[in-house]
Amino acid sequence: MSQQPRMPGLTMSAVTDAPHRLLLSHFTTWLRAKNREVDVPLLESLLDLRAMYDDLEPTLWPAGSVQDLLLRLLPAKGPTDPLSSDAVVDALDAYFRFLRNTGRMSARSATPADLTKEARRSAKRMTTAAQDRTNWSQTKSLIDFGASIGLSLDDLSSADELQGRLGQISAAWNELPIHERLRLDPPKDDLSGRARAMAAYQTDDEVEALIRAFRFEMPQGDLPSPSEVAPIIRKAGLLNQLEALTRWVEPRTEVTATAVLRPAAARQAFDDLGLVAWTREQLRRDYADTELQPEEMELLLDTTAPLQTWRSARDCPALDRLWNAARACQMIRIEGRWAYASWPKQLDDEGTVNLTIDAGLDLLYSFLDDDPGFGLPVLGYALLRSYVRRPRPISRQEIEDFTMSWILPPSERARTDGQFYRRWVRATMRGALYSFSDLGIFSQTETEIVLTAWGDVFVSAWLNAELSEV
Repeated sequence: MSQQPRMPGLTMSAVTDAPHRLLLSHFTTWLRAKNREVDVPLLESLLDLRAMYDDLEPTLWPAGSVQDLLLRLLPAKGPTDPLSSDAVVDALDAYFRFLRNTGRMSARSATPADLTKEARRSAKRMTTAAQDRTNWSQTKSLIDFGASIGLSLDDLSSADELQGRLGQISAAWNELPIHERLRLDPPKDDLSGRARAMAAYQTDDEVEALIRAFRFEMPQGDLPSPSEVAPIIRKAGLLNQLEALTRWVEPRTEVTATAVLRPAAARQAFDDLGLVAWTREQLRRDYADTELQPEEMELLLDTTAPLQTWRSARDCPALDRLWNAARACQMIRIEGRWAYASWPKQLDDEGTVNLTIDAGLDLLYSFLDDDPGFGLPVLGYALLRSYVRRPRPISRQEIEDFTMSWILPPSERARTDGQFYRRWVRATMRGALYSFSDLGIFSQTETEIVLTAWGDVFVSAWLNAELSEV
């Protein structure tokens, strides 16, 4: 007789002395008398499940109880590999006949014939139900995950060993990215990760929901010192750009009613500050999904990057981001129709960090405002996940997968237009990582990003700003 999969978590079961132990001994004797052979250990495992999780008598089988066992309890708490449906039906059929023939069947039970019919109907759906992870309990998902990484619960000899092994599994589980945990232990509803998190934390603030999803993983300890992170900031480039813009404005320049440079002045600043280079690289990422040949791409960039077709300085991303960041760190202030600028004569390490935190937070909030659909799951997850894992890298693929799980429910992720969403997510990621490359919070490769020591300080400042409002 083929060996059936073991039930997870029942190797040190609390049902050792359950009433069905003696009953199964009588059942085995009855089988020999009837010259019938069924899988008694398989039947025993099914009765173990009922006794442990539902506290049901082994002789009580009302209508619907077999279906509940095979399609609800067994997938939730039983083995990860489907049981043989034929073996299950044969064992249950013999067991029901034994109970009735020996007078042990509870009066509230259905007839053996009806129960066997119920078993046959349910058996047709057993494999599908067993393979659907939405039917699994969280404990079963954890045990299966543990086994997949070599941390099995089999053959443990003591409760202390069991607790130690479960602790190892839980620690490894918590290291997984959120979307991977959801794949292994999928929710029982058809909600997006965003909808589920906002409901779980009872908030209508998407940012708060995402941050709270990481609440148990937040690192502890001292942050890197200003003397460690200030050189990273100075090397990254944004600080130099802010100084260049501030000195271009000094001591003052005229602005519009919307507090931005007048168009003629904005075009001059665009040229004088060399912002065509930043614009060129931004456009390269915007056009990355086109099928242009390299020489065609360069010709397109040569043609479009220098163009100044915008009517307002707000419409020039390269200039607008610097202008707003300079105002956020108070290097530029508006009084009426004039912008006044003043760069510090001396800027020590601590002053450098504080100034760039203000500027960087303005870049972050502007980016999230400009892309309310994909901005937060892409950039917010990249910041938070790399923050809790630092100095370990996270892959761009992980960010993409998380974003898909955050914005779409499972049913929509499986649709044919899923690739359209993925292309959009990848485009947002390219834009985000480029927009923040001169801030210096990430180091990047083609496939991974790593938070720098300065990024550690920056994300901490962002979290403090967000959590102070909760």
